Amino acid sequence: MKISVATQIFLELSPTNINIIIILLSIIFVVGLIMNLLVLFFYAITPNMRSINNYFHMNVMLANLLCLCYNIPVQISYYLSYKQNQNVHMGISVCKLFLALMIIHSTVIGYTIVAISYHRYTTVKNSLQKTFTEKRAAIIIAMIWLFACLLAVPELIFTNTVTISSNLTICTQAFPSDTSKIVSYISINMLSFVLPLVWIVFTNLLMGYKVQKKFNKIRMMKGGLASSLSKSSSFNIGQTPVKVFSPVQFRLLKLTTALAIAYVICFIPTRIYDIVIAFIVPISNDTKRELTAIHVVCTFLYYANAAINPILYASLCHRFRVKLYQLICCS
Repeated sequence: MKISVATQIFLELSPTNINIIIILLSIIFVVGLIMNLLVLFFYAITPNMRSINNYFHMNVMLANLLCLCYNIPVQISYYLSYKQNQNVHMGISVCKLFLALMIIHSTVIGYTIVAISYHRYTTVKNSLQKTFTEKRAAIIIAMIWLFACLLAVPELIFTNTVTISSNLTICTQAFPSDTSKIVSYISINMLSFVLPLVWIVFTNLLMGYKVQKKFNKIRMMKGGLASSLSKSSSFNIGQTPVKVFSPVQFRLLKLTTALAIAYVICFIPTRIYDIVIAFIVPISNDTKRELTAIHVVCTFLYYANAAINPILYASLCHRFRVKLYQLICCS
């Protein structure tokens, strides 16, 4: 069986590269597991945190835990076994589930951020109307998971194990033809990454436009004097205070934007790298060193997202910080 370029790059990793990856993944695992569980714990014990917006955020944390509890331990044990020259025999079930969960994780994260961004946009646009209900949010979350699982089906079909030597059996993608490989790569990347990325950028740009429009409206009400708008989210027109956005709305906007930026930074390099090594740059003595270094960076960024998301939520969610402070003080 022909092994993929990604598998060839794995076999070319130096002990230093493997050590770096193991250390980075271990840090991500510990930090990510603690932070995601902490956020979910406070969500479970705090009734006033159970808003529609937080439903989507908790879905992100659950997807993070899925990646942290399966993919990272499997990857670390894989690298450790290979580093120590022990028998590495990845079973076919572990192999298929590993790559399928990577697709599910990134897809759920992407489309949940799409839902969060759209929810924030509708809130900004129709500040006095309730556009989402709990039932609607639950249906959206269920549809996201169903779609992600369907998108991972090609990974379950085309992923297999290949025996390199008597003590080395590794995971690889085995497409029956170049056409099926191209179709699979394009469809998965378009549906699991490009499409949600476009929607995230689009809705965040619309939010920025609506926010700017509201500020401009306030300036016009003040007679076109831009200096009338204070640094806070409110100022006085005559004797009546006019609020553009409440502090809570501003924090939610910041959180939505931060999650979107983290998604782009963490997943774009991996997607580009996968396409480059699959179709553009063949592995050779000239490219081996650069490709293995990029592999280390992309692996770190992909998994780092699972630890970054709860940290962003914890730092920008006021209710979470208050509840954490109360727990620390009481204890």
